Amino acid sequence: MAELIVTGGRRLEGSVRIPRSKNSVLPILAAALLCEGESRICDVPCLSDVDTSLALLNAVGACACREGTDVLVCAGDQMQPSVPDSLSGAMRSSVYYIVPLLYRCGEAHISFPGGCRIGARPINLHIEGLRAMGAEIETHPNTIICRAPKGLHGANFCLSFPSVGATETLMMAAAFAKGRTVLCGCAKEPEITDLARFLRRCGARIQGAGGTCMTIDGVERLKAVAHTPIPDRITAATVLFGVAACGGDVTLTGVRYSHLNAVLHTLSAMGAELCRPELGVLRIRMEKRPDAAFVTTGVYPEFPTDAGPLFAAAALQATGESMIRETIFENRFACAAEFCRLGAEAHVQNSRLYINGVSGLKGGLLASQDLRGGAALVIAALAAQGKSRITGTEYIARGYEDIAQLFGRIGAELYWEK
Repeated sequence: MAELIVTGGRRLEGSVRIPRSKNSVLPILAAALLCEGESRICDVPCLSDVDTSLALLNAVGACACREGTDVLVCAGDQMQPSVPDSLSGAMRSSVYYIVPLLYRCGEAHISFPGGCRIGARPINLHIEGLRAMGAEIETHPNTIICRAPKGLHGANFCLSFPSVGATETLMMAAAFAKGRTVLCGCAKEPEITDLARFLRRCGARIQGAGGTCMTIDGVERLKAVAHTPIPDRITAATVLFGVAACGGDVTLTGVRYSHLNAVLHTLSAMGAELCRPELGVLRIRMEKRPDAAFVTTGVYPEFPTDAGPLFAAAALQATGESMIRETIFENRFACAAEFCRLGAEAHVQNSRLYINGVSGLKGGLLASQDLRGGAALVIAALAAQGKSRITGTEYIARGYEDIAQLFGRIGAELYWEK
């Protein structure tokens, strides 16, 4: 993978359009296998996780391809239930294919999903919920085998933690299960609401998406539709915290304000000036060093865990000590040691990252170890004086179509080097 060369110390100015949400696109691509006919997912960004999803779909016998900026998906006549290990191990989102393969083939064989090494990401809630709906599941050291010889049936199931992945998996399963399913303790992220919107347009009977409880009445078939996913709130947060770190005046288009409330509240506390000149447009101005702030991550609508490292990068030059407490993943702040290579004062203690702001950072050699931590290193390098080189950019490519182009549009100086 190419390395990223960043020359920092420049203000960010201009306008940037926010792409469609990675975390909406990936489960919707899987859910398209539940539909009869060809689904069209519109305006899909070119991400390595999307490429892996398309490879996975084709590997199990579906037909998936790009047509311009859209992705077309339809189930094949001879679907096979086994996902190649190399694909399921490449991304966390491979877990979304258990239910579609169960629907198409009567069984699903998948190795435990991979992705970023940010902490434990168990799928026990997926398994418990599917068992409650009649699935027979074997778990081996590296593989899950799921069968439903009598089909799935509705059930009342309460999630012990509001897991996004489990909520989406069980919503897909309930869409074609016989009878009514009531899911309680659901996650409420916008991406869940978007998946429900897609499934409802396909004919699913889902009520309560975006709330704690959902009621889903199973249907016999779903029809393919065209669907445009929601904007990517984490990409928006990446740009916003980049401006907070570097200073500048940037306008974001194609945003959903309501999806960013916790992020915008934190940016205001750090001294950013925010305004909304028109629907879907957000302007941020930062004319001074950020003020120190304290953040606790949590499930939506609290401050998103994915934005934690991005906030931390902006806080490296804050006036005073900032702190972020992580409540979801135990290894979210692997980027902290890399921040220190730029002259930052940051250390992790238990689930907290403490940052003592400094007046200047200097460029250095940085290594990305996960997706959002890698994006945070880009922000830190953009704020530092001099040149930085970032390796491990394959993690960044999982969630950003071209992060050099994203920041280059607003005046940053960075490029890829092989």
